[in-house]
Amino acid sequence: MQRAQLTIGVVVHNEVQHLPRLLQNLENIVGAHEADIIFVDNASTDSTLARIEHWSAQQENRNIQIIARLRNNLALARNDVIHKTQTKWLFFWDADCGMNRDSWERHLEILQSNVIHENVAAIGGGNSAQGPKSFLVSGLQSMSRNWISHMGSLQLRHPSKVEEVSVLSGCNMLIRTQAAIQVDGCDSWFHPVGEDLSLCHRLTKAGWVLLAAPNLEIDHYQNQTVISWMEKMFAYGLAQVQIATQYPQHFKGLRGAQCLAVILLAFASVLTPLLVLSLFAIYTLAYVTLAVKNGPRSIHYIFCGWALSFLSHLAYATGEVYALTSWLYCKFSPTYQGRSRIVKEQKTTQALVPDPIVNHEISP
Repeated sequence: MQRAQLTIGVVVHNEVQHLPRLLQNLENIVGAHEADIIFVDNASTDSTLARIEHWSAQQENRNIQIIARLRNNLALARNDVIHKTQTKWLFFWDADCGMNRDSWERHLEILQSNVIHENVAAIGGGNSAQGPKSFLVSGLQSMSRNWISHMGSLQLRHPSKVEEVSVLSGCNMLIRTQAAIQVDGCDSWFHPVGEDLSLCHRLTKAGWVLLAAPNLEIDHYQNQTVISWMEKMFAYGLAQVQIATQYPQHFKGLRGAQCLAVILLAFASVLTPLLVLSLFAIYTLAYVTLAVKNGPRSIHYIFCGWALSFLSHLAYATGEVYALTSWLYCKFSPTYQGRSRIVKEQKTTQALVPDPIVNHEISP
C-alpha cells in the first residue's frame, strides 16, 4: 500500500447534523492513498460514533483509526491525534468545515513547496463562512472584507502572501507532527476553546515558525443562531486573557494593543456613558467607509456585516473584561488564595490519572 502524505485528524462531539457532509467530503475529496484518517469521538452522547464506525467499515484501501474518548476535552482529543499520527504532517479537519478538491490539492502542494523550511512547524490559511442564506452568514462574509471587523485575525481574513504569524486557526492548520510532539501538543487546561492558541505559543516558544499562506482557505459552515454566535465570541474573549496568563507573548504587538484598548474603553464607558455613543458613531463611520472602499456591495450586505461586527466585538470585549477582572480578583484576593491552592492541588492530582479511551483501527 502506498504511504500517505499526511494524517487527517477529525475530532467530533455530537456532530450528527454535520456528519453527512463531513463524511461525503472526506470520501469524495481525499484520495485513499493521500491521507490516513484518525477519528476521535469526544464522548458523544448521540449516534456520532456509531455512524463513523459504519462509514469507516465501508471504506476500502483507507487507513482509518477510531478513538472513543470517555471524557470530553478538545485539547486532549487533539493530542490523541498527534500521538497516533504516523506521517510527517497532520491536518485537523473539524466537523463543521469542508473544502473542494482544488483547495485540498493546494494544501498538499504547499507541503512540497520551497516555503516549507525545516524550522516551519505549521502553515495555514483563512476561513470562508458558508451556509444557508442568513444574517449570520451574510454578516461573516461582509466582515471578512473589512479590517475593522477581523483586525488581522485569520479566522476571517484571507492572507494575500506567505507571512510569518504568531497564531493559526486550529481548524485550518497543517502541522509538522515532530514539532507538535516535541512541545507536548495542546495545553489541556484550555477547553473548549483556546487549545489551538496554546499549541501555537508552545511551538513559537520552542523556536518553531508558523506561516499563513494565500489560497489555503476552507469553508466553515454556519447554521447557529446569533445568540449562540455571541456566546462563542464571549468564550473567545475569555480565552484571550486566559491564554495570556499562561503565555504572555500572546499579548505582544498589535493583539496586545487591541486587547488593552478594548479593556480601557470598556471601563471608561461605564464611567462616561456618553463615550459609548461616541465610540458607536466612530465605529459605524469607519466600518461603512472601509466597506464602500472595498468595492460595491448591497446595503443589506454592509448592514449585516456592520451589525454582526458590532455584536461580535461587544461579546468579545465583555469576555475579555470578565476574564481580566476575574484574574485580578484571583491574583490579589487574600480570601481566594487559600481556595486556589487547594483547587490547584486537586487538579494536579486529577491530571495524573490517565484519561480513558477506547482505540481500534480499520485498515485495508
